Amino acid sequence: YGELSAVWIDEKGTVYTGGNILFWNRRGEWNYVTNLPENYLGGNPGVYYRGFISSIRGNSSNDYVIVGDRNTFRHFNGASWKQLGLDYSPSNPIIWFEVEQKENLIVAVGYKNSKAIIIKLKR
Repeated sequence: YGELSAVWIDEKGTVYTGGNILFWNRRGEWNYVTNLPENYLGGNPGVYYRGFISSIRGNSSNDYVIVGDRNTFRHFNGASWKQLGLDYSPSNPIIWFEVEQKENLIVAVGYKNSKAIIIKLKR
């Protein structure tokens, strides 16, 4: 299902990896993350819901973030996903490359129209 470019390990030792699809591995069993609505084994349906995932970071399995192409910037709170910052759009030129999360702070770096950008979000 395409390439993978992101990896993160949560507090329980679950490995998350992303690219076209967001996967997890628990105790040697691989599966895709079913609670991410646009995440399914047939692949991301075009770019209507989110872009390619380039980075994953978090505090725990119920508090983590994925970022990527077309301003993909999603937070999982243990129950549901929410777009952070600006709205997602298939035509958005923002590409987030890396994200870091520590306690109530999230920082991401990327570029828009060949210029570096950074965003800092606090809860």
